[in-house]
Amino acid sequence: MLVDPNSAKAIFMTAVDMSDPAERAAYLAEACGDEGMLRRRVEVLLKTVEAIKTQRDRIVAELPRLGLTPVPSDANFVLFGGLADEQAGWQRLLDHGVLVRDVGLPGHLRVTAGTPAETDAFLAALAAIVSPIRPEEI
Repeated sequence: MLVDPNSAKAIFMTAVDMSDPAERAAYLAEACGDEGMLRRRVEVLLKTVEAIKTQRDRIVAELPRLGLTPVPSDANFVLFGGLADEQAGWQRLLDHGVLVRDVGLPGHLRVTAGTPAETDAFLAALAAIVSPIRPEEI
């Protein structure tokens, strides 16, 4: 049986805001009933969100070690500042094979949280280029 995407989305949207695992499990049991495929689909989505949050939080924790300032975020991306020239930073990251977003805020760039390997690549590239674009070193 196919999973109705609207049902999965509605259940997911409610469950994702539940921080108590017991509450979430009880809700999923009730909302999904005996529809095992639906439950598995929602659980996969929830695990994906948790994995992305882990990488987002890792980025936020690492940025200050590089002298940069993350803006608090509950999203799947991190806005960070402390760059003397965000356009040069964007280009240098791109030269290292990492694409981030220049959102038009002076001294800031935005990175999307992804897989652990993507986070590793971003942090390594940023560490390699951050000193040439920090204000106190220009």
